[in-house]
Amino acid sequence: MDDGFPVEFWHTDLYWLDPPIPVPDPAPGQISAFIPYLPQPTIGSRQKNNPITATTITATYSENVHKRVIEYWRKQWQEKKKPAEMGDLERERSHRHMLNERMRREKHRRSYSELHSMLPSKTKNDKNSIVQMAARTIEELKASEGMLKKRNIELEMALSAKKRKQEKGTTPIRVAVANPSSGINSMLGVLNLLKTVGVNAKAIHATFLDSRFSTHIAIDSHMRAAEVERELQMTVSEAERKFQRQMRGRFP
Repeated sequence: MDDGFPVEFWHTDLYWLDPPIPVPDPAPGQISAFIPYLPQPTIGSRQKNNPITATTITATYSENVHKRVIEYWRKQWQEKKKPAEMGDLERERSHRHMLNERMRREKHRRSYSELHSMLPSKTKNDKNSIVQMAARTIEELKASEGMLKKRNIELEMALSAKKRKQEKGTTPIRVAVANPSSGINSMLGVLNLLKTVGVNAKAIHATFLDSRFSTHIAIDSHMRAAEVERELQMTVSEAERKFQRQMRGRFP
C-alpha cells in the first residue's frame, strides 16, 4: 500500500468523499460541412442538455433526409420509365396503324372484286381496267336510261290518246238485279245477249253481292244504248226466273 500511493495523499486534507474537482468542457469539434435541408430550430440551453429533446430532433432530421432520398430515387425511376413507356406507345400506335392499313386494303380489294363481278366478262382483273370499264358502263347505262324514259313518255301519251278516243266513242249502260239467286247465271245471260245482238262491248265491270248484282258496260256510241240496256235488263230478269224454276223443280 505504501509503495502504491505517495505519502502526500495521507498527510493532506483531501478526502475521497469530497465533491469532484470541476473539469472544463472540451473544445467543440470541427463543424461538419453538410448543410441541412431545413434550418435547425432554435433550442434553448435547457433543451440542449436534455437527451430526449436531442434524440427527437435527430430522428426528425433523419426522417426528412430519408424522405428526400426516397423522393429523389422515385423521380429518377420515373424519368427512366418515360422513354420505355413512350417506346411502348409508339410501338402500339405503329401496330394499330398497320392493322388499319391492312383492313383498308382488304376492303378495297373486296370492293374491286365485287365491281369486277358486275362488269362484262372480258374486263381485265387489274384496278385500272376495272375503273375504266366501270366508267364506260355507267355512261352506257345513263344513255339507256334516257332512251327508256323517252320511250315511256311516248307510250303513256299514246295510251292516254287511245283511252280518250275510246271514252269519246262509247256509251255506258247499267243493268242490276236485286237479291239474285245466282249472279254467275245473270252475267252469263248478259254476255250471251251481247253476242247474239252483235254489240261490241268496250269495257265490262260487274259487282257480285248477296243482295244485289250489277254490271256496267261501255258500248259504241252509234248503237242505241237505251234499247240494248232494256234488252239486257229483260234478259237478266228472265235468267233469274228460269234459274228459280229449275231450283224449285229440283227441290220441291
